[in-house]
Amino acid sequence: MNPSESDLLPVLPPLAAYRRDVAHLGGGALSNDDGAWMTAAIALDHVSRADPDTRPALLADLLSLLELATLGASAIQLSTGAVDGGIHTSSPIIAMARLLAERMEDASAWHLALSVLAAAERLARGELIEQGRLDAQRARIQWKLGALDLAESNYRQLLRTGERSGTPELVARACVGMAALNQVRGNYPAVGEWASRAASIAEEAALRDVCALAHQLAMVSAGQRGDHELALLHGWTAFDAYRGDSTREAEMLLNLAQLLLTVREERAALVGFVAALERDPPLRIAFPAWGGVATSASLLSRRDLVVSASRHIKLLGASAGLHYARAFALAEAAVALNRVGAASKPWHDAALEIAARYGFHEIRFLLTDTERARSAVAEPSSSGTPVRGTATAVVSAVAALADVESSRVLA
Repeated sequence: MNPSESDLLPVLPPLAAYRRDVAHLGGGALSNDDGAWMTAAIALDHVSRADPDTRPALLADLLSLLELATLGASAIQLSTGAVDGGIHTSSPIIAMARLLAERMEDASAWHLALSVLAAAERLARGELIEQGRLDAQRARIQWKLGALDLAESNYRQLLRTGERSGTPELVARACVGMAALNQVRGNYPAVGEWASRAASIAEEAALRDVCALAHQLAMVSAGQRGDHELALLHGWTAFDAYRGDSTREAEMLLNLAQLLLTVREERAALVGFVAALERDPPLRIAFPAWGGVATSASLLSRRDLVVSASRHIKLLGASAGLHYARAFALAEAAVALNRVGAASKPWHDAALEIAARYGFHEIRFLLTDTERARSAVAEPSSSGTPVRGTATAVVSAVAALADVESSRVLA
């Protein structure tokens, strides 16, 4: 492990963490709920540092703040076990803190999420499974921040803890974490091996969300190996397991739609992208989903939908952060508009401006000339073949998830 990685990721107090995230994302609010997030994060930090004898009197108010900060999700997500593998804890405070950190993570407020997890860990001392869940969530944020070696060290420690204690959930979480980490590193055979192990353990232990994530990663591995039909089956299994969690549903629909584009199922892909957007996902999903709508619609010669999607991408472009996702979506819109004969220069120029500012050389290269951009950004893989066998049911199922002509998101 690189010894400097821990030093580069200090756990900051909530206010300092918030300031760092705001600066990293280019200024402005992190979400529509910044005030509630900060109130809950500061209260959680305070309670976690309080004398254990005084904590009970503070917990009820803290739980109310956490519920407000997560938009009342406790009644739905905690009762259905939709929070990262299910909530099986005597402490709803820790469960809600993990949910809050996940919301922050979705908004790329990674330092603030780490601050919340650190406070929750102080409350979870002595609770093996809760500590393991927090460790896995923290490691995931670490690799998103670029500390890959640190994240791997933490996943392997979690794996040893789970094996020594005979706790399948911790082993499954460590395995799925290793699969995700290997995806970042581009080691897709290892992704498949770790994901298969995680899925097997999670299915036996009835860990729904861990199982779903394992199948999601297995989908990636199969797709990279060119086994698109197996990838579609894994993807649908993951989507089915995520039902009830709108953000995870949207994420899986995005993945499925992108895969459907690869195998030249443009109509089903378009529906998948629209269905993802109908779930009101966070921007990290919305940007590529709108880019996917523009791309698939252009391949179907739906000029009206390309123009609509491009307009939405430009509106989203006013939001802070997610610079690469924004630039790539603008590039996809430019290519799609060009394909259907519509004016594309404003999107083309906006994508190039962001790419130049942040050093996204591949986007600048892709947009250097129209023909190269059309080939590399938006065209489905030339190796795509029609879907056959049992995977055809997945294509039909995705195609039935939304009515493109009447969808509210395209209005």
